[in-house]
Amino acid sequence: EAPPAPEAVIPGLLDQAKDADPSLRSDALAELKNFRDARATAAIFACLQDTDLYVRFSAVSALAGSGAPNDPSSVEPLQKFVKEDKDYQGVALSYLGHIDDPRVKEFMLSYAKDSAADPKLRAAAVEYIGEKGDPSMLPLLLACFESEDKDLAKQAIRSAGKLAEKMQDKGQVAAPLIPRFADESGRVRAAAAEVLYELNDPR
Repeated sequence: EAPPAPEAVIPGLLDQAKDADPSLRSDALAELKNFRDARATAAIFACLQDTDLYVRFSAVSALAGSGAPNDPSSVEPLQKFVKEDKDYQGVALSYLGHIDDPRVKEFMLSYAKDSAADPKLRAAAVEYIGEKGDPSMLPLLLACFESEDKDLAKQAIRSAGKLAEKMQDKGQVAAPLIPRFADESGRVRAAAAEVLYELNDPR
């Protein structure tokens, strides 16, 4: 038998998303993410501010898995989640990076610049810069090349390569990569070689 049409199930799920039982609210979000429906998306956004941490995580996960629209109204709740939750903040930051909003850019830059931040979050912010940044942010990426966290360094190199595609003088990226061939990390050396190859640089 074919699954019920969304109109037959969404009202019940919307009610369940407001149930007093947090587990039931989380279950409702897991189902609502399967529907391209404005009411479902609104319910997920609302649960970003739920009093229960797991429900908030379920809301972030639902957004990440739903292909929800680029909705600026979710920026502040997601930023709040990133700041407050230490276990699942990476999921929220990743989804946040897909929203086209100037507040997201500033938020990502703040994490990329913060040497005291979790390296995984900095790497996510650095990845965002590669995807949506501009050449003026290159110095920030170059500073991350020498990070003790090799995953962060690797991501900074890859993001610099993407910024180079937007630059007339690609040597600004190519030249700083040369010292990376002496890096102790094979991941970093490989990333540097890959970017130089993509830049078609003879070095």
